[in-house]
Amino acid sequence: MKPVKNFKWVKNFGIRLSVFTIDAVGKGNAEYISKLNGLVDIPHYIYINAEEVRAEEDIERLKKAMAEDPVRNATNSVKVLKKYSDELNDFTRKIAGEYKSYSKEESLKKFLEFFHICVEWFGIADVQVLTEDVFGDKIKEEAGDDVEALLTYVGESDPTRQKRLLTEIAFDMKKGIDIEAKIKDFLKEYAWSGMRVFFGEPKTREDVLNAIKEINDPEKELEMLKERSEHAKKEFDKAFAKIKDDEVKDYVKVLQDFMHIRDYRYIKICHGYYLIKPFMERFAKELGLTFMELVHLFPKDEIEKLYHDPSLLEEYKKRARERLKGYAYVYMDGDYEIITGNEMEKLNEEIFGKAGDINEVKGNVAHKGKVNGKVRLVLDKPDLVHFRKGEILVTNMTTPDYISAMEKAAAIVTDIGGVTSHAAIVSRELGIPCIINTKNASKAFKTGDYIEVDADKGVVRKIK
Repeated sequence: MKPVKNFKWVKNFGIRLSVFTIDAVGKGNAEYISKLNGLVDIPHYIYINAEEVRAEEDIERLKKAMAEDPVRNATNSVKVLKKYSDELNDFTRKIAGEYKSYSKEESLKKFLEFFHICVEWFGIADVQVLTEDVFGDKIKEEAGDDVEALLTYVGESDPTRQKRLLTEIAFDMKKGIDIEAKIKDFLKEYAWSGMRVFFGEPKTREDVLNAIKEINDPEKELEMLKERSEHAKKEFDKAFAKIKDDEVKDYVKVLQDFMHIRDYRYIKICHGYYLIKPFMERFAKELGLTFMELVHLFPKDEIEKLYHDPSLLEEYKKRARERLKGYAYVYMDGDYEIITGNEMEKLNEEIFGKAGDINEVKGNVAHKGKVNGKVRLVLDKPDLVHFRKGEILVTNMTTPDYISAMEKAAAIVTDIGGVTSHAAIVSRELGIPCIINTKNASKAFKTGDYIEVDADKGVVRKIK
């Protein structure tokens, strides 16, 4: 295996994921981008305790391949990702309806089939994320002051739709209308949104009631959501009409499609994992594992072996429990391994460097503005419950389950993310200052630090 020091690593992701998922990402990146998208694969990939990096040279090769015929390649990548997202969701829906009748042998077969589907899906899931600069840089260059309007998603994002549905329920409750039917409808559609792939729990009636209790004036909130949407569409249309270059117009359309598919793929993968989790829990029990032990073992190299040789159970349970404490996954040119303990810490330091005293970081502006405030560092979903109105959200990256904190935030600062990232989209919708792609804000600042977020210049500095 090549030494990691041979590469310059670029951080792309920042949430906790299981070995099952990360193994699918590593193998998918290395095998399926070219097969399914006709572009180039990414054979070097590392995940360390919720932080994911890819080799810079691989990303540049992917961007170059996208740029050879950018609009056609982008359109195809969106089409392919939608197709595979639908197929994954259909597969898990089918499993959810029939798994109770499976024999143990059939369960293994379906488990491995699901893993292969995930390998394909994760192989193509981040193509838009990794190549958006091909289009965003050109738009920024040509659009001047109109760039923010053009990079604002003019559809209704899924987090905004959830917010609207919850606000409508709150509005009915305030008027004294029975809301139970609407709560059931909401949970039928969005119970999965309490989970982030295999972590978390489905949303419940109590979760919905707690969410609507936070909406003090639902009528005003609904009007604000409507006005925000209409304003974004109006500003977009005005800015789009100014563009004279047809290529730039096509690039703007591409990024609108990218923003939509990023939303769409997240819904489908999280919903799919939600649907299949009961089957996975049952299969884990059949093997003598807990669910979390199951998803922290390699599907092919360990679970299939365990199925055929139950004497491996205690050894594999021990491996899974060690990985649950923290692990690194390294994929290099077809070779892959899991690293834990002190070796993982050494690798972490080699990739990200030693934590030092950093008083200032720079990033890209997602939405302009300038505020001072106290930091609330959010490194995982459980941290969100502590978020208070007016704090500055500092995190690796945001996902739809961060929306309640984002609505309360005075500003948002992320380590990673591009012009179509979740943080960028939502900050524009909410109209709050946001700086993305700072690389290390989550290591520079801690909860309670007082900082200045200058999202006019893309600078975050510690004041005290």
